Amino acid sequence: MNSQKTLPTMIKRDWTMFVSYSRLRRALGVALALGCLWGLPSASYAGGPTLDETWTVTVNGQTVPVYPNGSFKVPNVQAPDNFGPGGPGTAPDFQADDWTRAVATRTVGGDTEYAFSVPFKIVQNESTRVENFTFTNEPPPLPVSITLTAIPAVVVSGETAQLTVTGTLPDGTTVDLTPVSAWTSYKVSNPAKATVDADGVVHAMEPGSFLVVAMNEGAVATRTMFVQPAAPTTIVNGHTRLANGDVLPGVTVDVQSLGLSTVTDVNGFFSIPGVPADLGLLTLDALLIDGSDTFVGTVVGVEPRADGITDAGIITMNRGPELLATSATRPAGATVRLGVVLNSDQVLQGMSFGLCHDPLFLDLGPLAPVVLGSDLLAADPDFVAISEGTDGVTCGIVMDFLSISLLAPSIGLSVINVDYVLNGPAGTTTTVDFCSEVLLPTGPFPISIALSDATGSTFIPATTAGQVTITAPPPP
Repeated sequence: MNSQKTLPTMIKRDWTMFVSYSRLRRALGVALALGCLWGLPSASYAGGPTLDETWTVTVNGQTVPVYPNGSFKVPNVQAPDNFGPGGPGTAPDFQADDWTRAVATRTVGGDTEYAFSVPFKIVQNESTRVENFTFTNEPPPLPVSITLTAIPAVVVSGETAQLTVTGTLPDGTTVDLTPVSAWTSYKVSNPAKATVDADGVVHAMEPGSFLVVAMNEGAVATRTMFVQPAAPTTIVNGHTRLANGDVLPGVTVDVQSLGLSTVTDVNGFFSIPGVPADLGLLTLDALLIDGSDTFVGTVVGVEPRADGITDAGIITMNRGPELLATSATRPAGATVRLGVVLNSDQVLQGMSFGLCHDPLFLDLGPLAPVVLGSDLLAADPDFVAISEGTDGVTCGIVMDFLSISLLAPSIGLSVINVDYVLNGPAGTTTTVDFCSEVLLPTGPFPISIALSDATGSTFIPATTAGQVTITAPPPP
């Protein structure tokens, strides 16, 4: 028979403590809460089981007989009391740190029967009353072992890790015993290094190693964890100004390659907290797009000041470069050449971009559809990479790997020319626009829309799409 039944609760108000102690005892350096455990006389209901003198009760390794009336008492129950409600590192609170329960057994006709209480904690100098038992013909579903894992096992100071406790039951099945509602308790060996809350969340503090212990129904698991120091950070402050000294508010300033950014206030001031200070010199990029105007600025070689304020100084903003695609109007079926033009007031080292079109309206020309523009061809760049796809082309250019022969500031510089066949119906208009992904024969190919200046810093230019209007072909 595998049925389980729970006796109704009975509370006897006039019982007194069986044992009283005025102080905590310490044995082998472990603080103990000592108290008395009372079992109330059993009550029966129709067909329900009861405790009687045929049963024995075990609590924390102590076994006592049950009286004929179903009551029992276990004196001097010992349980560790090393900390208070705040966990390891706090003062003992005269209450056991760990949960325990009473388990009763008896043998009838060669078969063992069991009864077990809900978990409870021993309280110093008080009697603990066990009021409910669950009866079963099988051993109580208590874990025979538990495993403890931590994600992550190495925690940065100031961050947290979640412990997970998995219990194996007598029948081999496993259950999650992580939360306090599953009667698991936790300890750490060194509260100066880390603390752990009731639900197994570890809070890392000082760098070093520590042992975390999980306990559930007498099963114990341990794991060594480590706290590593948090990476040093800094606050980067600075200002943005135009070349003439005027304040430029509303500028987006970001720390290159770190994904940290902010926007300047009305005085052109910016402050970026939490910037790693152990990755070497910093580069800051600044960008403002104001209608048709684009302003860019970069400062390089900023030395971070760990755990302090780093002054990036003034970022001088220049009217930014822009890439434009040209436009055209041609009859259906014709071939048209569109160009990419660069306008820049800065010296540039290189550029990359994708230029996309709609294959429903445009196809790349059949023969060498993409060529360098005349101005760029004359500049003789060190590196040119152009790829053709079904919906666009990609372009990457480096002027001089030694940063000696660079692109001078210019207006209307021809970068590339692209031939398109107009395959859309007459009366339609389509665009040729800059894009960051092109479908090549090998699959989607990502590419940055970016320019690089003489220092090698990259930034995003303003872009303007081209437009193609398809007209009716001329009459034969």
